[in-house]
Amino acid sequence: MDKQAMGADKWSRFFKDYFMYVVLIILVVFFSVRSQNFLTPSNLLNVVNQSAYQIVVGVGIAFIMLSGAIDLSTGYQISTLSVIAGVLLTKTSIPYGWVIAVILVLGVLLSLVNGVLYVTFDTFPFMITLATQYILWGISFMISNSATFTPLPAGFKMLGQGYIGPIPIAILIMVIIVIIGAFLLNKTYFGRYVYGLGSNQTAIELAGVKTRRLKLIIFAMAGLFTALGTIMLVSRSGSSSSTMGPGMEFTIIAGCMLGGIKMGGGGGKISSVVIGLLILTVLSNGMQLMQLGTYPQKIALGIVLLVAIGLDVFQSKTALKTAKKVAGEPPAKADKKDSTLSSR
Repeated sequence: MDKQAMGADKWSRFFKDYFMYVVLIILVVFFSVRSQNFLTPSNLLNVVNQSAYQIVVGVGIAFIMLSGAIDLSTGYQISTLSVIAGVLLTKTSIPYGWVIAVILVLGVLLSLVNGVLYVTFDTFPFMITLATQYILWGISFMISNSATFTPLPAGFKMLGQGYIGPIPIAILIMVIIVIIGAFLLNKTYFGRYVYGLGSNQTAIELAGVKTRRLKLIIFAMAGLFTALGTIMLVSRSGSSSSTMGPGMEFTIIAGCMLGGIKMGGGGGKISSVVIGLLILTVLSNGMQLMQLGTYPQKIALGIVLLVAIGLDVFQSKTALKTAKKVAGEPPAKADKKDSTLSSR
């Protein structure tokens, strides 16, 4: 490989690994100049605290995306779980510790339903999770009857509103989940199988991995993280309703893609989830401090999503070019031989 090619590869790796960090720094500097209240310790802590429950949910979504799948029902899982939590906490005498346990189990079961349908139909789960999204939407509103459940027990609200020293408990929970997710992906065979499932399912099947069971485990784990994120959200809000959650799945998927999680699987890290969702939260927080309305924020989110799609396409093309170089074929000629390469 000549020096020019090595230089191009170096810039490509830098773009892939650090570009979003640069974007985050630029946003922080921009909003710091535009609003004197942005770069204060209390606001920066608030930004991370606002992101905490989304990042916890996002860790589970990242595992699903890395395995080559997707879940569009996450927001409505959150809606349903939040309503059930509200009913149990305000209409019954069940201790909140047991309510938390019930929500965690239900979260696993709801997501596991998607997993079972996924492996049963053996097809990309876009339409499957879209269907369960509508089912959960109806269930959530049937249970709540459009009511808001409040007040919640003080002990329960500590999870989302409490502090240990100067640090919010929600941030500590987020850090623990991020560490667990990163450890599973980077230090265990399970993580290798998740990457393998997203990049080449046939190869890991030939290696003896039971991919159907692996998919079920991934969806069950994602459901656990979704339930934990729901508990954090409800606790932080101090109330629950059916309106909690819907639409959040797109924000989290956009954040994952923005950070570098590849749509279709095979590439990305847990840190990608953190940086991507922090960018979205900084963007929202900064625009609010600048007193911009909801509609400009929606426009900005749409632009960010387009950027995320562009980055995903860039990563895919970069990976393909690398594969062609390893295979010993000139990139210019290999475009017509994708099918040949994929069969090797």
